[in-house]
Formats: sequence, structure tokens, C-alpha cells
Amino acid sequence: FITLLLAAGMLAVEREENAFPRLVRGLVSRSALLAEKAGLAAVCSTAVCLLMLMGLGLFVDLDWSRFALWVVAMAGGALAFAALGLAIGTLAREVRAASLLAFMLALPLAFLALVPSGAVAPALYDVIRAVSAVFPFKPTLDALDAALNDAGGLGTALLHLAALVVAFGALSRLALRRFAA
Repeated sequence: FITLLLAAGMLAVEREENAFPRLVRGLVSRSALLAEKAGLAAVCSTAVCLLMLMGLGLFVDLDWSRFALWVVAMAGGALAFAALGLAIGTLAREVRAASLLAFMLALPLAFLALVPSGAVAPALYDVIRAVSAVFPFKPTLDALDAALNDAGGLGTALLHLAALVVAFGALSRLALRRFAA
């Protein structure tokens, strides 16, 4: 949620205040500006998530020797969420709309990522898996599970997240054409 709101909000506020055209008029390209915003949102949310995980470590026994894998899994998820946030920010016309859209998308999609396989009918579960595959919630959960619990599949989850970064990044870049030049 932090990453979605940061990325969507940063881009939407620049659009709302007509700052984006001035930023890209100089030496910074539109793609570079998008990448910088995604990076900033990802770094901030990764730091917050690491602090939360360290706080959790006070109450739950964590394998601290896997710390580097935690960071990789969190950074991969954060970049995918940042790319999704940028896509939301390019589609919304103002900050309030971007924030509302981020929450409206995030809450049901996070819920879908947590549905276990035996909880619903197999056909419905297949639909849930297909929807969850298009958004970063389930792949991030898989990456963190692999990093924290040695559940395997970290590489697969990271590749999935990388594909989402590319897809949402391309969507964001394409949607930037709507911004005033």
C-alpha cells in the first residue's frame, strides 16, 4: 500500500500541479523520470517493510542468515508495486483520485492473493489465480515466503515480478502520452 500510494501520488501531484511538463522539458526524459519515481517509492517501502519485519523478529523466530534474500524479495515486490502505482498515477487526473483508485484496487486484490486453494471451487480458484497473476500481490507473497521460509521458488517469483515491472512500466510510459507536453 505504501508503494502504490507513493508512486501513484508522486506522479498524480505533478500532473495536477502541471509540474511534469517542466520536469521533462530539460535533461530528464519521461522514461528516466518514471524510473526514478519507481526507484524512490521502492526504496522507501522496502525500508519500511524491513523495519516491520525486524519488529516482527522480536516476537517470531526468523532465520537472520537469509536477510539478503529478504531484501531481494522485498525489493522485487516493491518495484512491481511501484510500477503498478505509476500506472495508476498516469491514469488518474489528480492525487485524490489516484489514492482512491490505489486503495480500491489494492484491497480486493490483496484479499484474492490470500485465498488458499481448497477454500473455493476449483474453477473459481483458477480464475482467482489468473487475476492474481496479473498483479504483484501474489508473486510478492510467494517471493517473501520463499525468502523467509526457504519455501523454494524465489527465482520464479522474482521473474514473475520482473515481468510485472516491465508490463506496468510500459503501460505507465504509454499512458504518459496523455500528459500535457
